[in-house]
Amino acid sequence: MRKHLLVASLAIAAFALVPSTAAAQVGGFVMGGFQIDSPEGDGAIRRLWFGGGVDAPLADVIRVGGEVKFNHQTFDDFDESGNYLAFFGNVIVTPGSDSSVSPFLGGGVGLVHASAAGESSNDVGAHFFGGIKFGEGGSFFVQGELLTDFDASALVVGAGVRF
Repeated sequence: MRKHLLVASLAIAAFALVPSTAAAQVGGFVMGGFQIDSPEGDGAIRRLWFGGGVDAPLADVIRVGGEVKFNHQTFDDFDESGNYLAFFGNVIVTPGSDSSVSPFLGGGVGLVHASAAGESSNDVGAHFFGGIKFGEGGSFFVQGELLTDFDASALVVGAGVRF
């Protein structure tokens, strides 16, 4: 419970730092991706990930925001399936660039809920990501990402749209 309160407090503190004039510059995104690694022997298939979130500028090259991610897996070794739902508070760094292509790096911590075989768990998790934004205002992006709840990890490649 203390871990959950700590993460929630950090997320609230991050949003409190966003300048009130940034409200007009709040952006959203949706994305999808697929897991490219396979933990030994788990037999998981259908490794598609979906997510979305909002963020706002904190400084010229820094944005803070929140994100939700979802994954549903079925296991070919068993007649079971599992779900992964995560809520992250993120910090994203985008070096200043007036070009239509710009790199970004980010990371976040948050709450991870996993369920499978009638059991579920809530843990603190983290993710680290980097990619490239394309188009006017970074309308489209591709990224690579490492997700972890510190017991298991996943490498995900994805793409999305900002609005």
